[in-house]
Amino acid sequence: MADKVVLLTGAGFTHNYGGPLGSEMWSWIFNNRKVQASPKVREELLKNPSFEAVYNDIMEGSFNDNEKMAIREATREAYNDLDSVLSSYSADSNDMLQDFISLFGSQGQAGYIFTLNQDLFVERKYYRFERSGRKPLIPGVEQNMNWFNPNYKDHKIKIGKDINSEEVKTKCRNPETFYYIKLHGSQNWFADDETGRMIIGRAKKQKIIAEPLLRAYFDVFNEVLNIGNVQLVILGYGFGDEHINESIYNAIRKSSLRIHIVTPVAHDMFCEILSIKTKDMIRREPVSPIIWNAVAGYYQCTLKQMFPADRSESIYYKNFKKNLFNLSK
Repeated sequence: MADKVVLLTGAGFTHNYGGPLGSEMWSWIFNNRKVQASPKVREELLKNPSFEAVYNDIMEGSFNDNEKMAIREATREAYNDLDSVLSSYSADSNDMLQDFISLFGSQGQAGYIFTLNQDLFVERKYYRFERSGRKPLIPGVEQNMNWFNPNYKDHKIKIGKDINSEEVKTKCRNPETFYYIKLHGSQNWFADDETGRMIIGRAKKQKIIAEPLLRAYFDVFNEVLNIGNVQLVILGYGFGDEHINESIYNAIRKSSLRIHIVTPVAHDMFCEILSIKTKDMIRREPVSPIIWNAVAGYYQCTLKQMFPADRSESIYYKNFKKNLFNLSK
């Protein structure tokens, strides 16, 4: 059986195209007028560099409705600003990025891109399908089929509690389909009461389990990582989410998962980051060496280096396609 190549993206993916990392998102939220007008919210952000942790503490702590509204609205506006930044990027300027995404749907079997990002970059900017010939599906939210085309329009999607997790998981197993799966929700997903459907803050696994759609997505993520002969490409994820680290770790131990890292960070620094970010996982042996020993490919470059502005095919991309997809062109 041929290896299945699966992609997992994090904030570093869209950072290549103007999207902020967590520290930058913190400043966008901190600068918001609603935050500056709320002394307790401002104080919490000054004490903690993680906007997600502050969001969690305020929304679940002993803060009043106005303070909760301030952090909620500031966060929503920050994601709207993020969308404006990413919308300005011209996908037509780089055919290689389109080709790169298509690779994961062109393997003659079900294709999977999993993302921790809640932005709409891929929905807005991936629409050519040259290599795969398949338009991706976001399972469970089929009511809006406008995405993945150059004329994508904003659309609020209602995500109710009545979604059948088992039905979603069944949809995710079609060998003819290319899936784009947003593990932490999306900035344009809302509940009936207009609250956002994004996973932010601490205890993410528990929050995922409480949402039928996201619970199905997380089950599919674990299922795919453990089917055997899987190569997981990790792009822009800094190993900051314990539940994702645990899934990767378990798949390495149980199913010989192999991982490929695309990052501008040198490998020695990456090992240090990995050691720090996985230190809280309770195991009989250290986690980071087991994850590092599963690395089968390491591409030290930014996406702008992999896909240069002159549209030439970089040596990074040539090697990536040859090593993972056996493609020499």
